[in-house]
Amino acid sequence: MPAKEHDHAYNIGTLNKFFAISSVLLVGSLFWMFHQDHERPWKKYQREFQELEKERAASQLGQIVKNSQTGDARKEMERLENDIKAASEALEAKKTELLAIREKIDTLTTKIYQRNNLDLQFRKVEYDVIKFQIEEAIQRGKTPALRLVRKHAKMIQGSKEYPENRERREKLLSELSGLADDWDNKWQKGVDALFRAWTRVVAVGQENVKRLEAEQAVLRKQEKDIRAAAVQAKKGLQSRRTSQEVLTRKLASLGVTVHRDKYGSIKTGKGFPTFLHTFRNAPVINFIGPTVKVEQKVVDKIRDDYFFAQPSKVDRCITCHLGIDQKGFEDAKQPFATHPGVHENLYLTSASPHPIETFGCSVCHSGMAWSTDFLRVFHMPNDDSQREKWDHWTKEQLGKSWTDNFKKEGHYWDYPMLPTKYTESNCLQCHQDPTSIPVAKKLNQGYQLFKESGCFGCHKTKTFENEPKVGPNLQHVSYKIDPEWMMKWVKNPQRSLSHRTMPRIFDLSNSSGIDYAGHNLTVQNNAEIYAIVTYLQELSEKSDTYKPIDILGEGSAENGKELLISKGCLACHENKAAKEFLIESLVSSEDEELGPDEIFEEIQKTIPGGIRDANFGPNLSGVASKLSKDKAKARLWLVDWLKRPQHYYPQSTMPNFRLSDQEASDISAFLLTQRDEEMDKAETPKLEESVLNQLLTDRFAERMVRTRAQKEVEGLTVKERLLALGEIGVNHYGCTGCHLISGMEKAQGIGPELSSFGSKLLKKLDFGLLHHHFENQRHSKIAWVEQKLKAPRSFDMEPKASSNGHGGDSHSGDIEFQGLRRKARKDRLRMPQFDFTQEQIEALVTFVTGMTGRDVHPDYIDKLQGQRGDIVRGEHVLRKYNCEGCHQLSLDKITHAFGDGKEATFHGRFIQRFYNEDDEFSLYIFQAWSETENQNGRVGIGSMVSTMKEKVKKYEPGRGGTVIPYIVGERAAELNVPRVEAINYAPPPLHEEGRKVQYKWLYQFLMQPSTIRPATKIVMPTFPLSDNETNAIVAYFAARAQGQLNEKASGILSLLKDAKWLENAPGDVKRRLSKAEEGRLGPEDIKALAGAVLAQSGAETNLDFKSSQLLKEYVDFDYPFERIREKEASYIASKNKEYLQKADQLMAKETRGADDKVMKGMDCLACHYAGERKPTGKPTDHAPNLARVQDRLRPSIVQRWLLNPSQILPGTRMTDFFKDELSTADYLKNEFTYQNIFPGTAQEQAGAIKDLLYNWKQ
Repeated sequence: MPAKEHDHAYNIGTLNKFFAISSVLLVGSLFWMFHQDHERPWKKYQREFQELEKERAASQLGQIVKNSQTGDARKEMERLENDIKAASEALEAKKTELLAIREKIDTLTTKIYQRNNLDLQFRKVEYDVIKFQIEEAIQRGKTPALRLVRKHAKMIQGSKEYPENRERREKLLSELSGLADDWDNKWQKGVDALFRAWTRVVAVGQENVKRLEAEQAVLRKQEKDIRAAAVQAKKGLQSRRTSQEVLTRKLASLGVTVHRDKYGSIKTGKGFPTFLHTFRNAPVINFIGPTVKVEQKVVDKIRDDYFFAQPSKVDRCITCHLGIDQKGFEDAKQPFATHPGVHENLYLTSASPHPIETFGCSVCHSGMAWSTDFLRVFHMPNDDSQREKWDHWTKEQLGKSWTDNFKKEGHYWDYPMLPTKYTESNCLQCHQDPTSIPVAKKLNQGYQLFKESGCFGCHKTKTFENEPKVGPNLQHVSYKIDPEWMMKWVKNPQRSLSHRTMPRIFDLSNSSGIDYAGHNLTVQNNAEIYAIVTYLQELSEKSDTYKPIDILGEGSAENGKELLISKGCLACHENKAAKEFLIESLVSSEDEELGPDEIFEEIQKTIPGGIRDANFGPNLSGVASKLSKDKAKARLWLVDWLKRPQHYYPQSTMPNFRLSDQEASDISAFLLTQRDEEMDKAETPKLEESVLNQLLTDRFAERMVRTRAQKEVEGLTVKERLLALGEIGVNHYGCTGCHLISGMEKAQGIGPELSSFGSKLLKKLDFGLLHHHFENQRHSKIAWVEQKLKAPRSFDMEPKASSNGHGGDSHSGDIEFQGLRRKARKDRLRMPQFDFTQEQIEALVTFVTGMTGRDVHPDYIDKLQGQRGDIVRGEHVLRKYNCEGCHQLSLDKITHAFGDGKEATFHGRFIQRFYNEDDEFSLYIFQAWSETENQNGRVGIGSMVSTMKEKVKKYEPGRGGTVIPYIVGERAAELNVPRVEAINYAPPPLHEEGRKVQYKWLYQFLMQPSTIRPATKIVMPTFPLSDNETNAIVAYFAARAQGQLNEKASGILSLLKDAKWLENAPGDVKRRLSKAEEGRLGPEDIKALAGAVLAQSGAETNLDFKSSQLLKEYVDFDYPFERIREKEASYIASKNKEYLQKADQLMAKETRGADDKVMKGMDCLACHYAGERKPTGKPTDHAPNLARVQDRLRPSIVQRWLLNPSQILPGTRMTDFFKDELSTADYLKNEFTYQNIFPGTAQEQAGAIKDLLYNWKQ
């Protein structure tokens, strides 16, 4: 049957058309896919960054070439080439000598190998064999043992390798000859002698090996010295060429051809490298070896936890952030900018503590680190402004906005990237104590706020388990506080002048107004407050563990005010009257139209933080208002507290000022005049009995039927009802979290644990009815914590319907509410209101979200060892007792401008604001503690710098010294002198304390303080320090001193690269010095270098006396092992007989010479005590006891102090006896430099006095 033309069910023509069209579409989609892959955002970034690198490398190369074409550079190149040529010729001339040396070295190498690895090792083996055989033979009997001993003795005698043992071997044989006749008596002696002989054989072998190695070392040094000149010359030339070669290769890898024109200038263009670069990155074939590719870091020791697997962390951030670990891109736009801290080697670089190879990026920043898509990494903006910018950019570049993407996919990822302002929170993963990383300022602020606010009292938190309660002791509160004032305080503590950290518990958003049941919440609050105060007062009255001492006699309020200032109370406490005195003392009496308060405000703006308010303890401005209305009772408690703080509260950090009875009475008399007007005017909460009954019935009904609860309440008296409700209230609101209350010492916190809050999933946080108010990035864990800190009770509230995310700013807590959610009073949120500022909230969020509780590899955990650990532990103790309230731990930093616009920065202290009446402008006067330049030349340490307020460009307050302005003002007023002359009556700065005092003395002083400076009124009080705390403070100052000496010694050593002695210095010294120039010098390097430098003569090292003394101080510094050489008998014995006698004459007021001529000395005892002997000068000039120097101070500080006291303590009243400005030649000729008593230089004279003080016999 013939076939039909169309014997199938489809049309072949149509099919061909379909396949043709689909083929075209498939090919098109293939090309589209290649195009899309080629245009991926991260590839665009890489190509853009390569263009930046080209421009930068070409510019650097052009500059290098330009510099190399200068006359000096060409001459230097010619010199280096000539040096290489000369060195090569010299090397060729000594070729025969070098060959001979090399042959000797090879021969010695063979001998050393033979002696060490063959002969000597065999002898050691033989010795072990002999010992075993003899011990075994002894067990078998006398004859075999004797035979073995004689055999091995002959073997030693026949040893030709070690003839040094011949006499000992012969002696051994004679001792063994009579063994057979007298076995028992001589046997052991013979065996011992045999073993000693073999030991000597082995020892001699070792000595020979060492001798051969020493010969080899000498030959190697000779060979190295011969080649040194040529090697050094080649290195010098190579170092100049290397940078050019590196940049040329860099440009070639980026597709740029580099060549020079006929004038020697660098030209860049296209060539084979361009073709190769384009080919490698072309679509389809870009798998071969592209330069545009995904970059990633795999961190093995950091794992991502995905429940069923823990893979290594993979970071692809550097695919886009290409310049993040490179210096030089600080000003580039994102994502190319250099990471902050790279220049200081703090992050990412190999020399930093956080190299990118071992840390990556997401361990700090979080986010989906393996993604290369901006949106899927889940970058989080800092605020709405940044979010809006991201929305505009992502919509334009990626086709969808950041906000839309976050709403759609944000809930899929539990840990998005941290906003940059919260990045420090992840530091807590490795640094469990933020004090160890002062550079993380926000994290440290959050840590301190968390600690000072007592958050751990309600919320159990790891590492805070042993922290003391932050609130005052309430066990004996009836002796101290007036019940009515206490009720006002509990109702609204912010109203009181005494407020510092006490939060507000009542009358907040969920406890004010009318609730859903029609109850007046304010009235209910008053009832609870009344009950709580009644309960606490009753508990206190029943206590018999405290009874204040009774001191008769009234005090003087006027004297009390002066004592409050002069004793240093204002280091921890504020006082309004004292503040008014301070303002008056800071400004001159003749002033413009400004009043004292306006002037003080100007000072605060000009030098922010220069005058600090004390906020460690409660404000003393309203003491009289809160103490008992019975003045006798109030005075009794106050005097007892001032005299014995730990008597009232054993855990108190308040120190004992060792006040006399009269001083305590005077201070108490003044404080009892200080009333808090706001609290006095406030209304005392009133009790409504019906409300009391209703609240107590509700509480009883929680554990019984309501009818029975009502009967139980009716059967109680009003006081019993108050006590019952008060006990319930104390437990309900968690008062025991901050306060010590009798019978509740072991009560637990009422809040959830926060140790792993940072790992808590978002879905576990209750947003209440505010869910829709947290739109966009606000619906996050961070936003929830921010809201909780701003308005902690707001999650109990029902927002207005119109307030749908726009009617109020949830980010600031300003949401409009229409009422309270239907919740019983006992079930409502209880977190109190702290009234934190926005800055404080961000700091607390940083700390709280950083507590993740995740396990970290042990290699990453900061162990806090060595100096860092000592500093951290010391910091905790210093903060606990507020040492910085009196002492400056670091100095202020001032930047001021001159008339020509130039600026200068120096460290110093603010002294006073002075108004120039004639010219009508104010001057700010600072005391310089470091050198600087001004219009008149160099400003030395101790100089006064006066500048107009407009010229104070920057002021960075130091740390501590809160009380100093008060002390200076009080002493200046009493002595009728300018403030600058009273500055050193204040507590001394401690920024270099570790370099000054002996640590044994410091420990004893801290435990039992005594008067050091008799002229000052303020004295070191006695703190309730434990042994561990005292040791921590001592170690802290030692560690700081070590760090300071490290820095100073490193600076000195880095300047020695051109010193003469380096020409013949060992290679190890040169290697260490090269590290010093690069800033990579470690403490071991510094100490080794300092020792090597001190071993050279001063002429060769170019070191002045001051620098050499600092290096010596550094080398001798060894905590906790202090060696005072000046006390050693051998030290004084090395001096001549008249040495100490002349030093004594030098210190005396006058002495008679051999011709009976009177010679005037320094008259040290006019100001200084000497043992029990009092100084002859006026009391305001009395200085420390010289007899205590040998036990108190380090010798290095004594000599530095004698030579130039104002360099160590600017403004000191100590005379500059040794003319530091004179040259040595002029000093030896000057008639006022005590040459007639002690001929010599200033350094020699000061050294003699120092030695005398350490051997003081009076």
